[in-house]
Amino acid sequence: MEDRMTPKERVGRFLAGQSIDRVVAAPLILNHVTRVSGVKVSEHNRDGEVMGKAHLAAYRRYHQDMITIFTDTAVLAEAMGTTLFYPEDDAAQVDKPVVQSPEDVEEVRMPDVRTEGRLAAHLQAIRECLSAVGEEVFVACCYAAPFTTAACLRGTDMLARDIRRNPTLAHELLRKSLAVALDFTDAVIEAGGVPVVVDPVATGSILSPTQFEEFAAPYIAPLMGRIKEKGLPAMLHICGKTHMLLEQMADTGADVLSLDVVDLAEARARVGSRVTLMGNVRPAQTLLNGTPAEVEAEARECLEKALGSPKGFILSSGCEVPLHTPSANIDALMAAARKFGRLS
Repeated sequence: MEDRMTPKERVGRFLAGQSIDRVVAAPLILNHVTRVSGVKVSEHNRDGEVMGKAHLAAYRRYHQDMITIFTDTAVLAEAMGTTLFYPEDDAAQVDKPVVQSPEDVEEVRMPDVRTEGRLAAHLQAIRECLSAVGEEVFVACCYAAPFTTAACLRGTDMLARDIRRNPTLAHELLRKSLAVALDFTDAVIEAGGVPVVVDPVATGSILSPTQFEEFAAPYIAPLMGRIKEKGLPAMLHICGKTHMLLEQMADTGADVLSLDVVDLAEARARVGSRVTLMGNVRPAQTLLNGTPAEVEAEARECLEKALGSPKGFILSSGCEVPLHTPSANIDALMAAARKFGRLS
């Protein structure tokens, strides 16, 4: 079936509460763009021009409803002093956190997010995409929330220990991370992008609801507020199992919750009247390792559970589309939106 709106028209009308032709479909196509453009991940994640062209190639291939620029969750932490390891053809990984001991907190840098390294590359990629297709599609930029950045500054295991034994240090790292994230939020918006805040380390598999309430939510909420002040939808993604955190995630002020390992029917019943739900075809089990028919069936199940939720629904992957996902499976997700998500 043919679309009757451009992605920008569809998303704009959806956010305004107006009628649209079909459900918005925005799988999180992130580093997979390198498989479409034919470049190594290590080329893509440090060069803004290469990054932008890769996302353009993927958009022209899949025609998803939003471009989502992203490399890894350590981009802010790297600019603040953490050292990364760069595999040739996979996402960068934390090699040496900058805060090895509590005294090292003084070594944490407050970078110029508009000019430094990979932060500047992300902003360049936003501009590259907007210059080419900005009239027809919104361009988002995904980056880490303070808890995830703090985990990259300290090491996840050490931060988990700090929140029990040295909460003062944890909060100091979180405050520094928030300041840089707020600055980068402004820079993304100035470049014309839509901020998407991701907090994979703040998942329910790591934080209890009480810990989330103290160490994650208070640092997510200011980001949601800043984005909404600029007239944009505040989008929050947390990986993994978050059913125990749904109300708290909604309490951050997010307009859209991108959900991973959560039953969408349960999410609709608990927070669907407060936030737009987004998700959640399984990335590894179905998109990477399934067949197109299995992707279609799971996408249809997502639509049956969540389409018609009071604040709306966006069909997506539960988390990042895996790097080596067959293109036919992404095609199947988009086709399911057109086949089963017709709204007018």
